[in-house]
Amino acid sequence: MTDLPSPFLIGDHPGADALNSRCAPSGEWLDWWRDGASFLDWMRVAGRLDRVPVADQAMLDEIAAEARDLREAVRTHLDEGAPVPLQALNAALARAPWADQLLIGDDGGVKPACLASGADRLLATVARDMANFLSLDNPERTRQCQGPTCTLWFRDTSRTNRRRWCSMAVCGNRAKVAAHRARTRDAEV
Repeated sequence: MTDLPSPFLIGDHPGADALNSRCAPSGEWLDWWRDGASFLDWMRVAGRLDRVPVADQAMLDEIAAEARDLREAVRTHLDEGAPVPLQALNAALARAPWADQLLIGDDGGVKPACLASGADRLLATVARDMANFLSLDNPERTRQCQGPTCTLWFRDTSRTNRRRWCSMAVCGNRAKVAAHRARTRDAEV
């Protein structure tokens, strides 16, 4: 498998970022949760891992597979209007009893941290993020990028509620270039 770029953490919500751990921003599918090691790496980069759980590679691979299944069930709900995967989300949430406390993060800010231990905590953290994302007020602010090949999801936190692109620097710029080319072509005819 080719090396992946850094995860696309553009969702403005941890649950959206979890959904975007598998995406095709340029038409080719990328997956940051392909095995236990890559899942741990993604959790670390996404700021969702405050300590590495004690688990063997086989257990981490199993947790990553369950996280992929859960992610795809939630994406199917959002993409196709399938029912919310309540049973799967609730089962994953029950895997690690929550005992939260506040910690000072690497950036000096205050952040919540789950005190549950073990690899099940990884799956429960992802499930919690996705459940929180699905239950946010104003569901119309949950959107998929309007880029023709992009599959990224985001939470529109803009004041005007008019965000259309996962990133203005990527898909937004592509759309501007395509519109400019179309106008130029039309002017030449």
